[in-house]
This record gives sequence, C-alpha cells and structure tokens, in this order.
Amino acid sequence: MKLLSVILLLIPAPFLFHFYEYNLNGEGSLLVVFSLLYIVITGILFSRHKFFNFISINCITLFLSLLLTWIFIPDDSTWFKPVNKEIAVVFVWVLFLIGQIFIRFIAKKLFDFNKYGK
Repeated sequence: MKLLSVILLLIPAPFLFHFYEYNLNGEGSLLVVFSLLYIVITGILFSRHKFFNFISINCITLFLSLLLTWIFIPDDSTWFKPVNKEIAVVFVWVLFLIGQIFIRFIAKKLFDFNKYGK
C-alpha cells in the first residue's frame, strides 16, 4: 500500500494538467474532475505516512513536472499570458499540495477517530 501511494504521488500531475489543457486549447471538461479525484486519492493514501516524506515526494513531483514542462510544452507567450509556463506549473503544484494537505488532515482525523473511538 505504501508503494502504491508513493507511485501515485510521483505522477507529475501539474505537468499533465497543463499539457492536457494546452493541447486541447482549454477544452478539457474532465480536467477538474480528474484533478480533484487525484488530490483526494493521494491525500487519503498519504494520511498514514510521515509529513516529511509527503512533502519530499511532492518536491520530487514538482521537479519532474518542471523537467517535463521544459521538454514537452513549447514557449507560447500567448497561451501563458500573465506568467510563463514554469510559474503556471508551480502554481498548479501549490494548489494540488494545499488540497492534498487538507484531505490528508481530514483523513488522518477520521482514521484516528475510528482507531480510538473518541
């Protein structure tokens, strides 16, 4: 179970978000649904891991996302108008991280409540 959660968290979701959105010209109707599903699943799976490991793996995911962004997404100044593509990927990563921390906190409280019955 721990290996599965690490593998899921290592998926470069911020890159995939922008790659999918860029290639479909903003027509990704299921993009938000799959992003929220990813946040919920990884937040729940990582509720039993140490917080340091959670943050460390998320930093590796950010590095992978930025590396793939530099390779696969062209510099299109009209698409990434107010900021460049790297800042957009970091911004999405921060949103994913905040969502995962929130879901992790809720899941940890629920699992502790069921464990101790308080």
